[in-house]
Amino acid sequence: MPKPARHETARINHAEEISQDSLTELRQEICDILEESLTTCEISAWFDWYAPSCRVKWDDDFLERVERKMRETGRLSDSGWSAVLTATEDHETEASNTFKYMADIAAGVAEEAMEINSEVGPTAIIKPTPDNVGSISEVDAFKFKPDIRAVLPFPNERLDPRFIRCSGRICKQKNTPEYKEGERLSSINTSDTVVVGAVKKGGEAADVRDNELELCGGATELLYNDPCRRFVNGFTIEGSFMRVWRFERSHACVSSDFNFHKEPRLFILFLLYLTFSPHMDLGFDPTVVRYTARVPKEGIQNADPKNPSHYEIVISYRYQVQDKYYLTIGHPISESSAWSIASRSTRVWLVREIFFGKDGEFEEGKETFILKDAYPYDDAVLEKDIKDNIIQQLSKLDKQQTPPTNYAKKAEAYFMTYVYDELVKLPDENESMWSLDDLTTYTPVTEPICFTPVEKVDSLASVEDGDVIVFVARESQRSSTCPESQRQAIRDAQKPNPKVARQQKELNYHRRKHVRTIHKEVCQSIYELPDWHTLIRCLIDIIEGLNLLRLAGWVHRDISGGNCLWHMDGERGKIADLEYAMPYDRSGEHVDELMTGTPEFMAAEYQDREYFHNVEVADQSELEEVPFTFNFYHDLEPIFWIYAWSLFYRPPSQCFVDIGIPMPVIEQLKRSAKKWFDCSIGGNNSRLVTIQGARRAGMTSSLRGVYTPETSCSVLLGGLEVVKPLSTAYRDLEGTPLQLITDQHTRWRPAQFSEVPYREMQNKLRHVLDALNDHELDVYVRPLSDKNTHPRDAIDDGHKDDDGPLAEKRAKIQVHAQVSQ
Repeated sequence: MPKPARHETARINHAEEISQDSLTELRQEICDILEESLTTCEISAWFDWYAPSCRVKWDDDFLERVERKMRETGRLSDSGWSAVLTATEDHETEASNTFKYMADIAAGVAEEAMEINSEVGPTAIIKPTPDNVGSISEVDAFKFKPDIRAVLPFPNERLDPRFIRCSGRICKQKNTPEYKEGERLSSINTSDTVVVGAVKKGGEAADVRDNELELCGGATELLYNDPCRRFVNGFTIEGSFMRVWRFERSHACVSSDFNFHKEPRLFILFLLYLTFSPHMDLGFDPTVVRYTARVPKEGIQNADPKNPSHYEIVISYRYQVQDKYYLTIGHPISESSAWSIASRSTRVWLVREIFFGKDGEFEEGKETFILKDAYPYDDAVLEKDIKDNIIQQLSKLDKQQTPPTNYAKKAEAYFMTYVYDELVKLPDENESMWSLDDLTTYTPVTEPICFTPVEKVDSLASVEDGDVIVFVARESQRSSTCPESQRQAIRDAQKPNPKVARQQKELNYHRRKHVRTIHKEVCQSIYELPDWHTLIRCLIDIIEGLNLLRLAGWVHRDISGGNCLWHMDGERGKIADLEYAMPYDRSGEHVDELMTGTPEFMAAEYQDREYFHNVEVADQSELEEVPFTFNFYHDLEPIFWIYAWSLFYRPPSQCFVDIGIPMPVIEQLKRSAKKWFDCSIGGNNSRLVTIQGARRAGMTSSLRGVYTPETSCSVLLGGLEVVKPLSTAYRDLEGTPLQLITDQHTRWRPAQFSEVPYREMQNKLRHVLDALNDHELDVYVRPLSDKNTHPRDAIDDGHKDDDGPLAEKRAKIQVHAQVSQ
């Protein structure tokens, strides 16, 4: 394996430490999003559906024998778990120290289990977390410290045998095996963490809420950090009450609470599940393997193998697709949606196929591919099938034309080539056949639930507050409150009102499937293009592809800078990410159809959910409200927004180097951009006015201070003229009657859409391209926006002031979650 180039260096980042207030704020936002997909079930049902092998491996007789042994050894008494109860009574003992005895209980349970069945061996170790350590992640992440966690007994990785062996992904290691092992198990290496737990000695609503925030934050970091993980388990304890959690890409499910002192067998069963389950049953993906290698640092010519400071750890991942294996190169091209637990969780990588030899050694192929790993809904059509259908429709159209056309053949050049696009397969129980579809858990017994709402007032009661029941408690009364009645009040507070429950239930039960795609072409997104010539050529080609999509009768519904790609080898713009595409005649079928897209690039009237002009429905003059339907022009409009966004956030270097434009002008450019691009999925009035009235003057005046005639950069402002044919097309279309399909579904016939705006927009961009021929506007400055920013921020640097408050920085997390479904 050659040493990676600097820009290809694999995922190595240090966890970020922030203030406790900021961390709580972030976790609150995570929970606000996750609550839409939060469910609950009885504890027995949790084991039946999320850990079904438990009931087979450890029946009541087995649990009874383990419980008896716990009593014989003094770990368990009639009152409960002895060491935990003793520590609980000591008011000076912190919660983490109170529940550290869970590790000893787990060790005793494991010892007796292996005594009963000598064929089993532990696959995880339950440990308390030391006070002075934080999490160590492979990605830029906040440090977190679960109170209790289970870890793998050995590093979750395979080491490249061609490099010096190393342990874990910890940067500062002493060069002795004993120290490495001790350091690995005493730190929170997120890649080796199996389960996280949050514990509190008290049982008040505030304690329950704090545990929920901590656990959901930790689960988010674990899933985002680790491509080898399919789901994450967790648990929370407040006083004597325990709940177990499952975080999957479709939902999160928390069990009903139980008293783990009074119901020790349930607690023992959970410990057995964590300690002895196969890694796949604990959430790890057997089709993804982590590889680490120690390579010389950049600039070191003759690295000394005995000097750790000369080396760095490089991490790669091996993905399996059918009987092929692909190794990742460098950082993910995209992984921001993996930040949201219940989402598509898409990761995109540059990969090479690898070929195995003897003793696990492998050779890398020379050809590079693009690999995409995602979790669409289980009824979503695969992208390859969508593309095939588009080509089939164009083939039919070709045969109908006189003379015959070649639309189908032409379209192949404007869309990605799919080498593989299929469901990930998992091994069966005997691991003899890889035949099981990787789907999130089917949960027919779950119900919606809310996170615990907390409010302090002067009395202890359950009171109605709008749409939810809020548990309220006076600090002075908490200690005297009956634990069971207090817990019941919390349970009542967690119940959503019937209306909210009905709205959530459909999404709660929508499973997701695990899909892996290999693309032949390695492309650059709009954000990565090095010069304006290429950007404009790319957009011209994308318009051509969109016109072919229109002719095929399909809408894309997610055109953005991230899926408008440039294939360097073929010098062609290509449309990617067809997962949201659908036949136009199905668009608008459902009133509550999920909005898709990136807010900065979405069509303005689609964001507003109201047409620009007064529209009529044929033969339905008395229809009070016209249902809105996504159409072909809504795919075309993002071209204007991508171009405008690039003017604000990707100005050519000549704009700055040649005449030395001062920083205040750059800052003003960033502030001006907010008028159009600092928006949620609902858009804003500036966007509506710009498109409806073809009023680009506001944009032009904001840009003139940078795009000056002296630098020849002003010719780029002419590209904003594409808004004119677009605005005209909307006006002409909306002056014709809609067709009523059902009471809740209207649309224009495909024949009512014209090719004219596509051609006119292309011509205006070609005019700008011709004007650039005499000017070498080839190099961008350092981008004013980082589209690869950490998804917890979910907002471009160019969309905020550098010194803005944390809340503003994270303002679009909710939007991100909505559009990444």
